[in-house]
Amino acid sequence: MRNNAHPYVRRRIVVNETASTPATEVKGVMLPITRVRMSARGASDTVAEFRAWAEALPEAMRSMPIILDAAHHTACSSLLEVAREYGLRVLGVADGKLAPTAPACGLAVLPEDALMPTRARTTSHAERPVQEAQDKAVAAAVTAGGRSRVVQSPVRSGQQIYAEGGDLIVLGTVSPGAEVIADGHIHIYGALRGRAIAGARGDATARIFCRRFEPELVACAGVYNVAERMRGELSGKPVQVWLDGDDLQFSSLD
Repeated sequence: MRNNAHPYVRRRIVVNETASTPATEVKGVMLPITRVRMSARGASDTVAEFRAWAEALPEAMRSMPIILDAAHHTACSSLLEVAREYGLRVLGVADGKLAPTAPACGLAVLPEDALMPTRARTTSHAERPVQEAQDKAVAAAVTAGGRSRVVQSPVRSGQQIYAEGGDLIVLGTVSPGAEVIADGHIHIYGALRGRAIAGARGDATARIFCRRFEPELVACAGVYNVAERMRGELSGKPVQVWLDGDDLQFSSLD
């Protein structure tokens, strides 16, 4: 489940050229899109997996735009019912198992190359100066707002703490039902029992560090994992979480 940024439009389109000021302009933008990949091998299991993922999402991320992908043929209408129930905004589907039923549901079918992370796509010689300018602008914005935020008190259930443009350091515990979000790394010196989202704006190098690992959900740069998939030998131990390609990795800090 990955959050990628994609250029949807690369050229300027002007409607009504006779007017001194264009009536309509379409400009290139970079949009954060979350691709939700469901690996279940049956239609009913795919819907159940999607529902479990939606239930685990923080409230702050319920309205995010998503692209659906699945390993098994599943009716898009069933997935859209779940999406509407949880307030998710489905923009389309990846070309594959969901494609046959997508048009009937009013969903776009996106080819694989359009869903690749921006950093992995090739840039033509003509586009390179534009891409370099965009990268410098993003780096400058992060540097300008890159101060760490330190929270000295425990983060209680229902609270949401966000460190914009930098790291978040929590000296206490993150309780169940609480959310901590940062554009950079997250350091928790108590127990992580709620939800932790690092690299909220797509920084794939962002990591999560905690002294006691008991989370409801963790995410790095839009790749999520929920509690049911993280129970094991690392539970209750000091842990770091990071992104390797499209997969979250976990290791003990001991």
